Amino acid sequence: MKSMKKEFLQMLSQIQKKQLLSFLKSFIAKQEILDKKTIFEYFYDEQSYYIEIGRPYFSFMPEVLCDETFLKDLKNLISEFVFKENQKRIQEPIKQKQKEFAKLQRKKAQEYKMHREKPTPRQVSYYKSLCKKNNQEPKDCSLLSKLEIRDLIQAMIEKNDFSDTI
Repeated sequence: MKSMKKEFLQMLSQIQKKQLLSFLKSFIAKQEILDKKTIFEYFYDEQSYYIEIGRPYFSFMPEVLCDETFLKDLKNLISEFVFKENQKRIQEPIKQKQKEFAKLQRKKAQEYKMHREKPTPRQVSYYKSLCKKNNQEPKDCSLLSKLEIRDLIQAMIEKNDFSDTI
């Protein structure tokens, strides 16, 4: 594609090429079925229609739409973009799994960090107030970590929520 970029669409300026490339990428991304021939025909018909009504997307389109080299280059571009879009759609589930794995890893790292730290005074006071509210004897907080206090607090809150619903 990089070698093609310099050689294709010789009759267009750099700005016109960029406009056309951007439009084609978004046009192909919107398509549900990625068939090169169908996309080319749909693009060609759409551009022809807008030229007929006098409102073309691109000012240069009426002059180049009938040019054989332009159409050949356009077909090559569409095939490249369709290939890239197919690859992107194939890789989407893999990227999603990678994101989920990274999220899990961050959570594990956070829990490991919390396991090594002492609880904050706010955590301790909240834990003690919950114990008092539930008529439970609080554990010695000097021996517990941030993670353990958090888990105890969550367990007490869940127990209260469960008993409130019954």
